[in-house]
Amino acid sequence: MECKRILLGKPFVLLLVALLLVNTYFFVYQNRDEETDFFYYRDTYDAVLTQLSDLSFEEALAWCEEFEEETNQQWIEGTWDFSQESAIKRMIVQQVEEQYAHLVGYEEYLENIQKNAKKLQGVSLFADNSSFAYKNTVKTAEDFASLSGVSVTAGHDLAVTGVFADAWTEIISLIPIFLVCGLFLQERRKGLHVLVNATPMGRGKLAVKRIGILFLASAITVLVLFGSKIFLNGYLYRGLGEWGRTLQSIPMFYNVPYSMTVGKFWLWYLAVKIVGLFFAGLVLWLIQALISNISAAVGVLGVVAGVEFAFTAIPSSSFFAPLRYVNLFSYINYQPVFTRYLNLSVFGNPVSGNAIACILLPILCCILALLLVLVSKKKYPIGGKRRSFQKWERFKAKADRTFSGGGLFVKEAKKLLFYRRGILVLLILILLLTQFGIPYRDEMSSDLYQAYYQEKYAGPITEDTVKALQEELTTATESEQISALTQMLSEISRAKDGDWIVPSEPYEALFTVQQYHYTVALTALLFLSLLVSPIASQERQAETVTLLYSTSGGRRRLWLMKQALIFSATLVVWFLVYGSELLRLTDFYGNFTCLAAPLSSLARVSLYDWNISLGQTLVLLYALRLSVLWTAAQFCFALSSVCKKNSNAVILNCSILILPAALGAIGSSIGSCLSMLLPLTVIDLAPAIFPYLFLFVIFIAAAALSRCFCKIK
Repeated sequence: MECKRILLGKPFVLLLVALLLVNTYFFVYQNRDEETDFFYYRDTYDAVLTQLSDLSFEEALAWCEEFEEETNQQWIEGTWDFSQESAIKRMIVQQVEEQYAHLVGYEEYLENIQKNAKKLQGVSLFADNSSFAYKNTVKTAEDFASLSGVSVTAGHDLAVTGVFADAWTEIISLIPIFLVCGLFLQERRKGLHVLVNATPMGRGKLAVKRIGILFLASAITVLVLFGSKIFLNGYLYRGLGEWGRTLQSIPMFYNVPYSMTVGKFWLWYLAVKIVGLFFAGLVLWLIQALISNISAAVGVLGVVAGVEFAFTAIPSSSFFAPLRYVNLFSYINYQPVFTRYLNLSVFGNPVSGNAIACILLPILCCILALLLVLVSKKKYPIGGKRRSFQKWERFKAKADRTFSGGGLFVKEAKKLLFYRRGILVLLILILLLTQFGIPYRDEMSSDLYQAYYQEKYAGPITEDTVKALQEELTTATESEQISALTQMLSEISRAKDGDWIVPSEPYEALFTVQQYHYTVALTALLFLSLLVSPIASQERQAETVTLLYSTSGGRRRLWLMKQALIFSATLVVWFLVYGSELLRLTDFYGNFTCLAAPLSSLARVSLYDWNISLGQTLVLLYALRLSVLWTAAQFCFALSSVCKKNSNAVILNCSILILPAALGAIGSSIGSCLSMLLPLTVIDLAPAIFPYLFLFVIFIAAAALSRCFCKIK
């Protein structure tokens, strides 16, 4: 009955279906191209591999190198076909070139491991037979010796590596486990906790059954989300028939010392993910079982997650390095653990980090499961408060007195962050953002030289600047150098009066329309919706609306405080999402310089019609994004004002706000028109003004509606 209630109940089934659709959407839209046919990338990739299938590895590698040289020469001569198709084929050939370079050099790589091990053993530092350094060289040589003679083959590598292109699935796979753990404690909210725990079967035996249910939920979640992604990726890149290939045929797995096929790897990967997700669920459930107070449990969970994440930064040479692998985040994102070969000292003996993680995982699960059974048997719902809980209550009372000066706004913020689990939403968002990449820019081999000259001659374009560049061109010898200087002089000849030479890499990456911006925008909209939805519906769910609205403060001042809370939540999401974007951009491409330069100085972007400076453009860009997010939050608040349950508010907001945006990102023109996705990216609509005026009207209407709804009992 318990299994049917949880695993076959509407909340779990509907959530899993929704996550499957979201997961499929993200996979589809990340593998589409804005300006070409949906399957063009796949077909071109498959055509190149088919063309090279009859050649030896060396011949295929030579073909790729020759193709790249030809395109470079065409770029220099000005005969390059500046089409999206040509750029995609060039990028694909570069990827295939990397694949064949790996295949050509893999056998030599294995031989070098053996040679280097023998050389190191002759060095005094590694010569001591009892030292960890010596044992490490011996173990490394033995591990990779088992791969000697392994046959590597060419194939559709993207059919495998594409599964790990983002960490979205890893993050959302935790959501069903959070739901299941919440359903375990549902009797607390219904006042049945005392009745359920009144008999022995309601304590120990029920806990054992729920442990089994949690494992089944983990298995179902992994098979649905990860299994579907594996099959979709294999279908897209036509690699489902290549699961018999040796795993080391793929460059991503060159450092894996286990002899297995791709098919066996998928079985191993799914098994570890199932047990890892089960482990994460046990940790969450144990914290909830030990701490009855919701806000305290959320706080402890946040501390545990923070400490575990901090452990991932421990250096490999540290004595505590094994904590990087016996870690929640190692099981959430298992692929880096598996693909990185690193031996750690365990009682003086070298043991691989992957082995530590996989050996201890089932042991930790058994220990946590045993603790859960003991807690369920020994922790009675009625009885004296333990000292630890009494201390927590005193601390909580003191904290309430300390922060009570914040008034109504602080109380509303506490309800949202702790009682409505808003802090968990923000923690998941932060975790997801740490896995985000950077916006890419179309690169050519001459870009390194162009970046150098842009940095060297940054500033207003003058006759002296042109003469200096022409002199650089006359003395240039390398083809990429000549191409970069020729391109810069060509752009200068078309420049307007007052334009500058600007180090353009970070600007081009930020101002170019691409799928990255859709990913960021959708992430911001989704988490903002999850965060803001309960603000208006929580009183209706608690059936305190009549009491609150019986006073003038509950009808007027409360609405103003909720408006302040909405803006604060919007500001936090905006800062996290787009602040981290700027950090990643500047870390990879360098700082935004020449902020006083006119926007028209960037010849390669589509915003050059704006008669403003680069600094003003950045301010306007992020200000518009903040205004769109604030409008979305106001819209969510108005919709949730008519909902009597927080779950209904979340579903309604996601259906109206997120679903059209997802369809728009895939390519639906109707979805684009009905969503806030394009206004949030800004770049797609620049320099149009009407959409933002329309959103302003929506903002005013949503605020007015929410004000009216807050007066309705």
